[in-house]
Amino acid sequence: MSGRHVEVEIPATVMLAAYAHAAESYPEECCGLMLGGPEGITVDELLRCENRQNQMHALDPVTFKRDARTAYFFGPSDAQLLDKSLRKGAQRVTRVIYHSHCDVGAYFSASDRLAATMDGEPMYDVAYLVLDAVINGVMGGMLYAWNATRHDFLPIASFGPQGHRVNVPTYI
Repeated sequence: MSGRHVEVEIPATVMLAAYAHAAESYPEECCGLMLGGPEGITVDELLRCENRQNQMHALDPVTFKRDARTAYFFGPSDAQLLDKSLRKGAQRVTRVIYHSHCDVGAYFSASDRLAATMDGEPMYDVAYLVLDAVINGVMGGMLYAWNATRHDFLPIASFGPQGHRVNVPTYI
């Protein structure tokens, strides 16, 4: 990871597609990727990924203590696509990794931080979007990016129920 500040623009249409994914997956977490071209900061594609957390929990409940209601785990093909999309020269670049939280808000949890880092440093130059899924839909989302000065993921944008960006990141 370069440690650079991640900038990304998410159009409401892409955000609403993520909201639909979260609503359909509820009461389990959804997960996926938002991609764009090799230049610029705008995402124009949402890729729904398979949440394999239930399978991992069933295979090894000691290592994978939580099920898909409170965790997500990318399958091998999704992890490979993520890796390939972040290589130099990729034509489609992952800019955002997203997942939902069910009934607890769109905060970046300690588990989220652990999954996004290795040896205390971010694994990827991407932003992380957490969606607030509830029984009757999605309340909004919060976008997080690595802050090298604070050595943590901090909110950089928030999104309301209609998928539009809110200028000041106050939604949690």
